[in-house]
Amino acid sequence: MKSRFGLLAVALNLVFLVGCGSDLATAPASGVVLYNGQPLAEANVVFAPEQGGPASIALTGPDGKFALSMNSGRGALVGKHNVSIQASERYRADGKPLSDADRQMQQTESDLQSPFRVRSKIPETYGNPESSGLSAEVEKGSENSFKFELSGKS
Repeated sequence: MKSRFGLLAVALNLVFLVGCGSDLATAPASGVVLYNGQPLAEANVVFAPEQGGPASIALTGPDGKFALSMNSGRGALVGKHNVSIQASERYRADGKPLSDADRQMQQTESDLQSPFRVRSKIPETYGNPESSGLSAEVEKGSENSFKFELSGKS
């Protein structure tokens, strides 16, 4: 299972590999992610353009809100996007939640030596743009505010 940083790293690599030319139309885009009716904090949101081109990414805040950006600045490419959302959490190997001391230790441990594990906070299907069932259309001159209501058991 990939950590939330793994998906973010992949998305950033795609953005930098593809690049963004000045001839690509972009527009501001933002929104909120809810999971089982509650705001989903620290979730990676990726908008992958159907027509190809650089993806836009965001990390949700404690209120589940996000604002997309790409390597050329804020926003997303104008057009239809496949959307993926991933949220994971670390926990102790014995299954217990992390304590404050654990959180301090995890900052100094490498992932290979870490006594902590990672699990998805939401169904993993949402993390794949082809199976998430999520899409959005970014339009020039529009508010481009999206609400994604996720449900299920992780």
